[in-house]
Order: sequence, then structure tokens, then C-alpha cells
Amino acid sequence: MPVWGGQSRQGLGGHPVFWIRADATANTTADFVLLATHLGLGVRDASKPDAVASDVKRWLARTPGWLLVFDNADHPDAVGAFLPDASHHGRVLVTTRCQSAAGATLVPLDGMDTDEGVQLLATRARIDTASQSAHDVQVCRDLVSQMGGLPLALDQAGASIEERKCGMQRYAALRGATRRCIASTRPS
Repeated sequence: MPVWGGQSRQGLGGHPVFWIRADATANTTADFVLLATHLGLGVRDASKPDAVASDVKRWLARTPGWLLVFDNADHPDAVGAFLPDASHHGRVLVTTRCQSAAGATLVPLDGMDTDEGVQLLATRARIDTASQSAHDVQVCRDLVSQMGGLPLALDQAGASIEERKCGMQRYAALRGATRRCIASTRPS
């Protein structure tokens, strides 16, 4: 049951998954308040985030089988105040672009391979690659390569293609023009 802005679902074979924004302490705190409410912990006073965090951490300590995801932690050390104690029976995952974090084991992830990336991009853009020309498929492959196979970048590109109804070739042209424009404004 990822929790994001009050939305919840089951995940991991029915085990709860809690998705917490970790890009800013205020967002992490707000999501912990939502999580406490979702768990039925009866938030006594949302203006006392330490108490809310303690209530959630106690629930996590006594409940097995959950996954707690701190997403986009610009400063991974800042999530420490929200981590359950070592006796918990769940899993914690912190996603970050940061290259170091005290006391954490960092696992760098590679981008998707080209075929996986093409599948994600085309699926998100709602384009059937089987009905595309060889040139369109190559444009899609080139986009995947330019984006390093990064799933979030590919998902956002696919969403943009779908929303604008512009197709792969038009999107690639617009993206290229935008990149050239940005590059031309950079100081030498």
C-alpha cells in the first residue's frame, strides 16, 4: 500500500509499501502525518512532527513485512530521524542521486538496456512499436540512449509524447532543439 498524498495500494504480495517523499524534511514530515492517519494511529497533534514520527516508528517496530521507501533524498542523512529502530521487521530503501551517505550501503543502479528502455518509452507514450517504421523505432532507440536508459526520464518523455500527441520523431526534434537552445545560453 504505497502511501503518497493519501493514496494507498497493496504491494509486494500484499505486504504494505509506504512511499515517503524525502526531497525536503517538510515533505517527509507531511507524508509521515499522512501515514500515521492511514495506519489509524490517531494523530494527536500534527504540529508536533516528532510525536507523529515516534508513533509511526513504533508501529513499524512491531509490524512485520513492510517496505518503507524514502524517495529522492537529496540529503540521505536527513531521513535518519524518520528511520525505525534496528529491531524492526521490515525493509527500508532510500533513493538518492547523492554519491555518499554516512552509514549506508549504496547500490548504484544502471540504466535500462536499450530494448527495455524502448519498451518502457513506447508503452508510456502509448505507441505500438510493431506498427512503427524502422526509422521511428531507431528514433526511439536513440532517445533511450540519449537518456542513459534512466527509467524516470523515459517515463516522463513517454508521458510528454502521449500528452502532446506528437510522436517519437517530433518529440526527438523538440528535445534536440531545446537542448541546443540551453547549450547556447551557457557561458563559455
